[in-house]
Amino acid sequence: MFRIKICGVTRPEDAAHAVACGAEAIGINFFPGSPRFVPADRAREIVEAVADRAEVVGVFVNEAPETILALCGRLGIRRVQLHGDEPPGDASRIPLWRIKAVHADRTADLPALLAYPCEAFLLDAGGGGIYGGTGRELAWGELGDRLPGIADARGPGAGRKPW
Repeated sequence: MFRIKICGVTRPEDAAHAVACGAEAIGINFFPGSPRFVPADRAREIVEAVADRAEVVGVFVNEAPETILALCGRLGIRRVQLHGDEPPGDASRIPLWRIKAVHADRTADLPALLAYPCEAFLLDAGGGGIYGGTGRELAWGELGDRLPGIADARGPGAGRKPW
């Protein structure tokens, strides 16, 4: 599991620099509605720039599982971040290592969240009606009450850093 992921990378040289500075993973945004959207040909260059030095995570928003698998297969990406409103059934059809983004500005259904088919969660500050990349910092002090057992000292994450 990586601890430092630089997301929204759009250029191979930036990906290589991030890895040289200690990033363990690079996130490539495949959501066409994002200003950091990366087309497949450019994504291939980014993947090649960090090959064997960092994990690459494909970031998707409400994309069909078949599309995710086809693109990741072509590019050699083994990890995905589901950053939209993907239903659990769609996530379960993606046999890759999955991160589910949880938007902290929304009310969470904790039992449903804990049952979501993924290997990790990413807590996103959310806001502004967009799917991430807002630059807003999480209100860490409020998360324990909203996401007990995930983001507080009383749960399985006790004593851990936010990553």
